[in-house]
Amino acid sequence: MSIELNPLNLTLEEFNSDTHSNGQQLQIRQELESGAIIDCFARFPQKAEHLICLFPSAQQANIERLNPVFHRWTWAYQLEKAHTISLSDPALHESTLHANWFQSKAGHDYFRITADFIKILASKLSIEPNKIVLYGSSMGGFGALMSGAHIPESLVIAEVPQIDLRKYYISSSLRQLEETHFNKCPINNFYTKRKEQINVIDRFIEQRSMPSIEIITNDADPACSEHITFLTEIRNIRPILEVVGDLSVTCRAESAGHKPLTTSVAIKIIKSALLRGWSHHTRTPSTLIAKIDDDKNSPPQKNDYKTTLDAGISAASKIKYTRTPEDTVNYKEARELLYAAAELNKQADWPLLKICSMVKLWNNSFNSELLVAATEAFKRKQSLEAFIYLCRGTVSNHRPEDTLRRIDEIHSACIDKQVANIANIFKGIVKYDNGDFDGYESEIKKFLDTKSPDFTPYLTIPVSTVVTDTKPLEAYNENYTPKILGTPIVCNSQPSNDAKYIVSVSCDLNYLRTYGEFIVKSFSLNCAHEAHLHILITSGEANDANQLLKIWGAKSTSASVVGLDCGENEAPIASLLRFCVLHELLMSIGLPIFVMDLDSLILKPLSPIVENNKGADICSRVLKGGIAPWERYTGGFALFYPTQNGLFITQRIARAAESLTTKSSKQWWIDQNCFEAGIRYAYKFDQKPNIVDFSSTRNSFCVMPVGSKEAKLFTLNNALNSMANPSTLD
Repeated sequence: MSIELNPLNLTLEEFNSDTHSNGQQLQIRQELESGAIIDCFARFPQKAEHLICLFPSAQQANIERLNPVFHRWTWAYQLEKAHTISLSDPALHESTLHANWFQSKAGHDYFRITADFIKILASKLSIEPNKIVLYGSSMGGFGALMSGAHIPESLVIAEVPQIDLRKYYISSSLRQLEETHFNKCPINNFYTKRKEQINVIDRFIEQRSMPSIEIITNDADPACSEHITFLTEIRNIRPILEVVGDLSVTCRAESAGHKPLTTSVAIKIIKSALLRGWSHHTRTPSTLIAKIDDDKNSPPQKNDYKTTLDAGISAASKIKYTRTPEDTVNYKEARELLYAAAELNKQADWPLLKICSMVKLWNNSFNSELLVAATEAFKRKQSLEAFIYLCRGTVSNHRPEDTLRRIDEIHSACIDKQVANIANIFKGIVKYDNGDFDGYESEIKKFLDTKSPDFTPYLTIPVSTVVTDTKPLEAYNENYTPKILGTPIVCNSQPSNDAKYIVSVSCDLNYLRTYGEFIVKSFSLNCAHEAHLHILITSGEANDANQLLKIWGAKSTSASVVGLDCGENEAPIASLLRFCVLHELLMSIGLPIFVMDLDSLILKPLSPIVENNKGADICSRVLKGGIAPWERYTGGFALFYPTQNGLFITQRIARAAESLTTKSSKQWWIDQNCFEAGIRYAYKFDQKPNIVDFSSTRNSFCVMPVGSKEAKLFTLNNALNSMANPSTLD
């Protein structure tokens, strides 16, 4: 028997003002002041005890797109004992795509908005949250899981869902999202800004909750392995969740591929779930981030713990962070042993802190795994290291509006006032992300004013060189020559007439001996015909530097020794010098200038970057999403143009450097803080600089390794040996 779709159209307000539980067809719309629009088909029979919410799948690309569209609406007649709604993807109102995955180019959080809409309907129908089922397949399963984070007492049944959009197997669909919804930003870059929009796990972390979940997959679905590992990922984040529901993953015998279940099978699954029910466990925030509990559990099994811990330490010592297959085996083994040790001794925080360190070095990020380990470590012992990792993980894995509240919770839970004071640094970072530069400076000043002189953890080193007083940056003089520790910094670079750009690097003489051959040889091979490389050296004999250049076969390359006595700040000041000469070179030579780390290798000519970014003032790898301001604009690979804003910012960088540097106390991150201060000053005073993020460009032109000296040399030697005709460099 066919059923005609002929609903009564109502606004949400109209629905709320009347009773519609007689089984008639309804189409309910909510229009929010923000511009978001939610549409659903609904059928509410009398005496129903559950609310079934059907989420939309992608529309077929070869047929006309509908908006709104209500997939599976006829199921309402097969679920007679439940209220049923079929939701349309609200993102259809913003684009012409057939599949939008609830992504909004207007910045709406449609997962949260949809969940709020469902809760309003449920309240009107007198349905408790633990009687709500969210159902969807593929895109609909993704939407149901994401929205379910906001209704944690509910049950989500998701067929072959996406868990992390970055892994979706149809790349053309992702490219369409990037073009229309992410402002042409690659999805991996967008993820760093809005993780909770892309990854289900990150949404659960943000909300500190997960609903009960039934994943239904089959071994022919491209995401089957992702569905199965979802179990492990949930296990890893459970310690930081306030609400945790049931979880099951069913891999069906039929290898159907990426297809939904038949209607009859799906209806049976829903009805079975309604009969069986589901459960959730709730913990208060105080039990998640708490002061150390005096009531300890059973004594740790010290012998087993020590044996396991020693094995974990031994495995960890073998990790080189080169990420080779052998290194990956060592990393996984060490992680497993350290987790096992932490489980054996539930009072020990050290295994968890070691895991935090390893995860950061391996992934080069403060990801959700690190946050989970740090949360548990801080719960066991309120150490400085655990507090910093916990704040780092919180800032990196939550939205700014939620992060300030969470940082305040951590701050309040910490007994040691000096350790707790570090929270002001992270609150400053969040305010910086929101464009509140005065708030950032205020929080950093608050930290520095409260800090005890003998409280000197590593984090205080970059913070100590944050520019909070911008008065020295106010003056501008075209003929300005910066002085570092009283010594004028002058660059006597003389590029050829056909040079298109300059590459500026700086170092101390020992660093030049260790890493210089890689950039000198690769520059000479790939860029000498179109550019000039200048190396500034803090101190030492110029003849020593020139002899090294000769050995390496340097072309169109020069070196200058400044003659600085840097005290214990030799390395940071050495890194700073390359920035100090930018304004002078831009004024006198008028060519774009690349600033690079010395421990780099250039794979091919850099002129395409210069040409492709004309119109920019500065290009840099711009990091966002919980990144400290002094880490945001990475000076290891940046490009400065001789524009008005380029000149404005580069002189402010040099003035900041002149005002900050000292050899009487330990400093670090001076170059990054000066770089950031010049840009911040321009924004604060409405200069509107055009700063281009060319993150995706860098890796195709350069090799810039991170990690230990051994890891860097391993990577650079491999890259140099792999270059075409390496013998020509000898």
